[in-house]
Amino acid sequence: MTTELKLQVRHILRWPVIAVCSVFIAGCSSGLENLTLPEVDLKKIANTIVIPDSTLTKKGTPLQLYNLVGRGIKSCWFSPTNPRLKKHVFFAVTSRENEKDEAEISIHEQDKKGRRGLIAFRVYFSPLEDRTTIKSDNVKLKPELGKELEADIARYAAGDLECGSGRQAAAAKKSN
Repeated sequence: MTTELKLQVRHILRWPVIAVCSVFIAGCSSGLENLTLPEVDLKKIANTIVIPDSTLTKKGTPLQLYNLVGRGIKSCWFSPTNPRLKKHVFFAVTSRENEKDEAEISIHEQDKKGRRGLIAFRVYFSPLEDRTTIKSDNVKLKPELGKELEADIARYAAGDLECGSGRQAAAAKKSN
């Protein structure tokens, strides 16, 4: 069977399949008004916090941790003498809404004019009771580079502003 014939057959069969699926969906939706959800004891799950792998919580306000992490990223990953991310731009924003401090650091690809382009990596800082949730999101960096940056973010948030080993540490010593 030629490619053109396969496309024609697929196109002809599409509408009957859509019609049959529509009938099934319409039939399945009847009777939903009697649906009841199970009861959940909120007291049992109130202290349970599910945190994805790229999220951590630390003692302190979002702005305190944002300052630590931002300082670490700027001095180690964007070192003036030997930047780890040469074709990227650092950008940060803080906000205060309803007495809640929040912050975000984003690392963008550098466009042809040296300005912010597409986002490559993000770090969010948001309050969680007396702690701060730090969530990182690797959008476009290589996975291994993103993991290194996530590990450094955890160290910076703990107050360790030393740059990593090797090339990064040498660059930081030169810039200090």
